[in-house]
Amino acid sequence: MKNISEQIYLYRTKCGLSQLELAEKLDVSRQSISKWETGAAFPELPKLVKLCELFGVTLDEFVSDENPKEEQPKPDVQYVYVKPEPKNIIKPIIGALFLIPAIILFFLTDLLSAVIFAIPCVISAVVCFRKTKHTALWCVWAWFFYINCYLFVSASVRWGISFNAYYWANSPLQAIISVLLMLILMVLIAATVRIYRTYNFQFSAKKNIPLAIGALGILIIRPFVRLGWHTLSVRLFAKEPIGEPTEIDGSLYFLYETIPSSQFYLVELIESLLDIALVVGLTACLVHTFYYLLHIIKEKKKIQ
Repeated sequence: MKNISEQIYLYRTKCGLSQLELAEKLDVSRQSISKWETGAAFPELPKLVKLCELFGVTLDEFVSDENPKEEQPKPDVQYVYVKPEPKNIIKPIIGALFLIPAIILFFLTDLLSAVIFAIPCVISAVVCFRKTKHTALWCVWAWFFYINCYLFVSASVRWGISFNAYYWANSPLQAIISVLLMLILMVLIAATVRIYRTYNFQFSAKKNIPLAIGALGILIIRPFVRLGWHTLSVRLFAKEPIGEPTEIDGSLYFLYETIPSSQFYLVELIESLLDIALVVGLTACLVHTFYYLLHIIKEKKKIQ
């Protein structure tokens, strides 16, 4: 015959019941359960029968030395027909359409121009050929960077000059184009933040606070990066100044020889690429920071 006190403790813990919960089910005091489990007292036969009913065993299994036979769960087999997904041929077709103008450019223009103008077409084609989610968004990002780069190199228009009063006074068309670029950039950043709402972020102050500081830091260092590159490019490409400095609006300026157009385009291109790198970093930091703040708000609501 098995030890009744041990059996009561074993089955109670197996069922995940506390002494108080078991006592309430049997309509006895908690002290009675404690005495049963320590062997200081034994349950009466009616209580013993009710114990067996609660634990889902027979009285023989509860008190006999034979090990209770564990009921083997029947496998719940369900046969579900999964229809194979049809092959998506739309994206490859669009990718091929993007490659057509890139190939034509290599035959109609010089190699350098073909490479420069074919970059967004090739990037969009690669995005379409790969099984990538949100294909349209990444294609729009690629074309935005390209258009931003092209306008910056050809017309010195970028998304940040709308904050400069000089352009509104002297070249309002450039300022308006800059505002449009900035609005498109804001829409792209908002769309990128939104599509990551189902992403499994790892929230921790140690990881996410530096990203928030990084987003703020990128906005602060952007003008200094441009200024540093301008200073470096002048030292690399500009020659010695011609004659004495000229006074313009009360300030002294040196006159330099005009640098070759190829070098000028290189300076503008690198500055545009630096701007693109800062935008990419800013977007990545903002995505993590936005959902980290949402996580903090949700946690505070749960506590309240």
